[in-house]
Amino acid sequence: GYKKPPAVTITPAAGDSTGTGATAEAIVDLTVGSPTFSRVTSVRLKTVGSGYTAPPTVTIGPPPAGGKQAAGVATLYSKPTEVGMLPASKAFPARWPVNWTVNDTPGMTPNILDEREGGVPDPRKVGPSIIQIGSEGGILPAPVVLRNTPIGYEQNKRSVTVLNTMEHTLFMGPAERADIIIDFSQFAGKTLILYNDSPAPVPAGDPRYDHYTAGPDNRAMGGAPSTSAGFGPNTRTVMQIRVGGSANRPAFDPATLNAPMTAAFTKTQPVPVVPAGTYARISDTSMNINGIDTPLKPKTIQELFDPYGRMNATLGVEVPFTSSVVQTTIPYGYIDPATEVIADGETQLWKITHNGVDTHAIHFHLFNVQVVNRVGWDGAIKPPQSEELGWKETVKMNPLEDIVVALRAKTPTVPFSVPNNVRALDPTQPIDSTTGFLGVDPNNNPVPVANKLANFGHEYTWHCHLLGHEENDMMRAVMVAVPPLPPSNLSAAASGGDVLLTWTNTDPGTSGITVQRATDSGFTQNVENFSLGVVTDYTDTTTGGATHFYRVSANGVVGSGVSGYPSVATVSSWSDMATH
Repeated sequence: GYKKPPAVTITPAAGDSTGTGATAEAIVDLTVGSPTFSRVTSVRLKTVGSGYTAPPTVTIGPPPAGGKQAAGVATLYSKPTEVGMLPASKAFPARWPVNWTVNDTPGMTPNILDEREGGVPDPRKVGPSIIQIGSEGGILPAPVVLRNTPIGYEQNKRSVTVLNTMEHTLFMGPAERADIIIDFSQFAGKTLILYNDSPAPVPAGDPRYDHYTAGPDNRAMGGAPSTSAGFGPNTRTVMQIRVGGSANRPAFDPATLNAPMTAAFTKTQPVPVVPAGTYARISDTSMNINGIDTPLKPKTIQELFDPYGRMNATLGVEVPFTSSVVQTTIPYGYIDPATEVIADGETQLWKITHNGVDTHAIHFHLFNVQVVNRVGWDGAIKPPQSEELGWKETVKMNPLEDIVVALRAKTPTVPFSVPNNVRALDPTQPIDSTTGFLGVDPNNNPVPVANKLANFGHEYTWHCHLLGHEENDMMRAVMVAVPPLPPSNLSAAASGGDVLLTWTNTDPGTSGITVQRATDSGFTQNVENFSLGVVTDYTDTTTGGATHFYRVSANGVVGSGVSGYPSVATVSSWSDMATH
């Protein structure tokens, strides 16, 4: 006799003083003609609850007059594979930790207690905090105590970054790493579960990727059925930890790490490029660093659509806003001429504008970066997280924010020679093909681009480390301008009354040769330079019969060789010496 789903109430059994939080909904068959029409066919858990010591009582609300009330029975699951959950509501009578509510905006949806599906972990069952001491780049300047906190979302509707992630514990994107300490001394004999509630994708989340016990049946939208306790798929319960012993021991004090970590950071890590507490504003195009005005190189993350209508993110550059009809974002693919050309050892500041909806884990090859600050498009400056104060190799970049990073591109010292990398802009297409290139330079000017050989120097890359993004071309080359290898096998021989010099060019990135002549082996007397093309011999016709000393160097230009795109000129060290 049910005409709509009735309320379901779950009450702890008599004598159970700790059980709480389980909620459920009734499913009623309202299909006319069905043999179970108007009946409660099932009860689905919405929140599994926590702390129950006996099966609770399930009460299903009555139907209208003349119907028969449905009944239900609860079964208690007691294996240590599940996390106790409570309704994510401030109205629920629980003692929520202060750090779960401190960032809430009055009058708006709470960041964590937002009525989310499945609830939040029971704070009575919280495990030990995570102490982070290092990231990809090495040790942090101080330990960071990460208190166990459900993922929270910025709910302040006055913020342009509303619904970006906010509260978190250990929060890592693909390719981020963390060195951590966990003190189990207060959990002797306990079984703990490492729990994950990060949305996927970040920050919006797709319920088809969020698998947890008693979650909804998502098969109708291409997802999985509800997960039963103790079974998968389950993306929430990552790892079970069984702590030995029967008695707790003295707790570890993270403060004892402060002095030694600061000393280790100072001794082993590069000095930060930007002093602590120095931040860029949304309108800044440069920063004054130690008295030097340093430009903020404008980069971008943008999300558009590919020819098949699929959303696709790429990297590119930003140009100054000039009018209402000129866009400021220039999206590039990997084959487009490089916009990141850096001299070996050069320090740069990048300001990366994110015009999209996903948080991207941007990974830098060759160099680590310093996170200077984020700034929302509304101008709100956001200092780096405490766990981001060390050198980073991968950085989370959030929608509708600019992020400023500092970098120093220094190639490693290796016991062998590495030539410059000369290759086609698009190795998959014939030389002179124009297929696939954007045809717009970094200043937003149309420019013809044809496939050609270019000197990429020592080629690295920066890219999003989400696999589906990097495989769909969210990646750009980084050209590090390293001098070409010097010519070798220099010899000088008589050629009539002249001197014939010959040598071997050893680097494919050589774009020219300089021959230097002097009248002393230290090359300080009567020095003359002769600029040549890419040749392997030179006849000196102006010796005047005197003895001269010779050496040669290779010149290079690292860049795409396309008008409007950056390049860096380089010069090799000198070759061996010859005399005649």
